[in-house]
Amino acid sequence: QLNSTGNVSILTPVQANSSANSFGIAASGGLTAYGTTTTSTLQPNLQSYVDANASLTVASLTVQSSLNIDSQGNPITTNVSQAIGTAGSGSLVAGGTGANVTATQLPTVMTWLGTGATVNASNNVTFAALAYQESDAQANSTNAALGAAIGVTLSNATAQGTIESVIYGGILGAQAVNVAAYSNVDLNSQGQANSGGILAAGNGTNVQATIGTGNNSSPMVNATVAG
Repeated sequence: QLNSTGNVSILTPVQANSSANSFGIAASGGLTAYGTTTTSTLQPNLQSYVDANASLTVASLTVQSSLNIDSQGNPITTNVSQAIGTAGSGSLVAGGTGANVTATQLPTVMTWLGTGATVNASNNVTFAALAYQESDAQANSTNAALGAAIGVTLSNATAQGTIESVIYGGILGAQAVNVAAYSNVDLNSQGQANSGGILAAGNGTNVQATIGTGNNSSPMVNATVAG
């Protein structure tokens, strides 16, 4: 139970980034140049909530979880999930197995008013879940020489996760109620497979930038009044 004549804020602001870099081994005559698998995953879990059956009497209430959003509501664009992979070069009769690079944003950013909870407010009530999601994947393979083969270069940038605000309980007396879920997604995927030399085979490049794939129906962005 909480009683206050002033404004009450329950905030979970997080700034986070992840990065991974890899370089394959160069090969000489008759050897295989091993490829690289590079994965960067940003997977924080942010929760701000009023628990079930709680009772709050306040002037105003703000409950907010925010990932890579500043205090003014602007995205912090320097915080990203970045993966960079470069496959090693192959020379005479060598094979290059390519680069497989994945950068993923998979956050859980949630706010809620629990079942049976009651907020009595004389001014405004806000429940907000905010996220800036940027993934940057860069995959490169280097040159192959005589008789060499270059493997497939795969570059995949994805944005998944859950950004959600839900009202299960009751809000009484408020002048205004704001229930918001917001996700700003920025994806960058780059891939380059350099050419093979004499009698060499280049197996190509596959570049993807994807929003909302995988096991999660993501990014699931949801604002709901369920109570």
